[in-house]
Amino acid sequence: MSKDFDAVIGYFKELTAIPRGSGNRAGVRDYLCAFARDKGLRYRADAADNVIIFKPASAGWEAKAPVILQGHSDMVCACDDAVEFDF
Repeated sequence: MSKDFDAVIGYFKELTAIPRGSGNRAGVRDYLCAFARDKGLRYRADAADNVIIFKPASAGWEAKAPVILQGHSDMVCACDDAVEFDF
């Protein structure tokens, strides 16, 4: 596996360890803000726990249009009625 792939999987494992059911966003908000701080990135979090992380363009791409990635950081915890699972 590549070093980059291993890093992505590492972040995924950290993120999946954070309880973040609907309405329980503080832990994942704090994780995302710490990630941005650790990487020296500008970020903003609002009262609804939305987090925006700003990453400057790579060298040579500064004049190109920005790219925006959006996703939900919380999740809906639901399973089949016959399944017992502690989210």
